[in-house]
Amino acid sequence: MASSSEAGSQLVKFKALPTHLQFNPYITSGYRRPLGTRDCMKSVCYTHNESLNIYSHAFFVIFFLLSFIQYVRVWQYNQNPVVSLFILIDYFATTLPFGLSVLYHTFMCHSGGYPVYLVMLRIDIAGIWLLATFGELENIYVTLYFYSILRTAGISLYVIFSILIFHNLMFNNNKKTRSLLFTFQFLLRVLVIIIRLSPYGCGQKHYYFIVLEICNSVGVVINALHIPERWLANVKMNYFLNGHTIMHFLIPFGIIFARQGFLIDMEWLLEQSQS
Repeated sequence: MASSSEAGSQLVKFKALPTHLQFNPYITSGYRRPLGTRDCMKSVCYTHNESLNIYSHAFFVIFFLLSFIQYVRVWQYNQNPVVSLFILIDYFATTLPFGLSVLYHTFMCHSGGYPVYLVMLRIDIAGIWLLATFGELENIYVTLYFYSILRTAGISLYVIFSILIFHNLMFNNNKKTRSLLFTFQFLLRVLVIIIRLSPYGCGQKHYYFIVLEICNSVGVVINALHIPERWLANVKMNYFLNGHTIMHFLIPFGIIFARQGFLIDMEWLLEQSQS
């Protein structure tokens, strides 16, 4: 563990940061200076304004890894290969992105500068895309279950659109463009929820996926608008309770709710395959 004096020597104010790391002017201090690979790893052991982002998502990596036991209630009765496939997809799609987020927040201040940062950013974006894309497949499948042609078309189109979005995310460095691409995916997911809750949708009419989208949307908005630190300029939120750290808890909280909806859907699929 680094001593407080050693930790303090690693920290700088907002204005001393490289321009590619100047995201939030309302977080005025507590930043790590550019560090080598080993020092980036050592920075996990002292407090800075990325500490809570690293620790929170490291916690959820462990949480979702251990949450495999939640699938037992479905798996023990399962003889449906589609259910098995969706369980594996859901498990990795809800766990891996948090590990990639930990990598990004640990190494984003690397002394390699913008080229290394861009690699870390793409790793983080890939995790977000993975969660948004693969986490939605079973919802489309269940929602259109009794319409085989529409079901196949819906999943195929969503995958094709998502691959195109991924390509643009990886090679477009414009923040507004990335936001628009994720917004497009969000609107597609909302459309699926509307169909699910309509008289034409299949599966149970639960609201867990709505909670997920609300948590995601609120988290993204407060992070983008720098809330609440924008409103509380006299209250130092350099380490805790700023918009980004709040988002880091809201999104996994939404996923925990969505997991319950996923399990309900898998039980429903088993009932259909046995009827």
